[in-house]
Amino acid sequence: MRLLLLRHAIAATRDPERWPQDRVRPLTGDGRRRMERAARGLAAVVPRVDLVLTSPFERALDTARIAAAAYEAKPEPRVLKPLAPGGGHGGIIAALADLPADASVLLVGHEPDLSGLAAALLLDHRAELPVEFRKGGLCRIDFDGPVRPGDGRLVFHLPPKVLRRIRGA
Repeated sequence: MRLLLLRHAIAATRDPERWPQDRVRPLTGDGRRRMERAARGLAAVVPRVDLVLTSPFERALDTARIAAAAYEAKPEPRVLKPLAPGGGHGGIIAALADLPADASVLLVGHEPDLSGLAAALLLDHRAELPVEFRKGGLCRIDFDGPVRPGDGRLVFHLPPKVLRRIRGA
């Protein structure tokens, strides 16, 4: 399985008066434009995505939609609640258990959860791996068998700036 971890794009600054619930805080116009360019780079380095799973938070859901639109098949993003901030790795890993071994899955979420997930997939549940996901950053982790903590192989970790530069994106 090819697992892609994507941090949501640049979102509006936290403002409890405008967005009393942080879950509805949107992407900025600049964040949306940058993600559209980065999504073209994403599609160039990973030509096929079978499934897009996303946090239910608005900024992640919008990022997932932008990323999915860069693909010819345009997979419809599906909400996976454990991808919300503080959701935990167990629910994410469980959701991947029944997928085909050759699936290419894009997960869209938040920091520090994505860093923690990457560390758990590459090392073990307790590992701390210094992987920082910039907003719009992407990581690919491959598995030869089922997705299990510590069994992943890091293929690449790209900042959004690199994604935007790929193929003139």
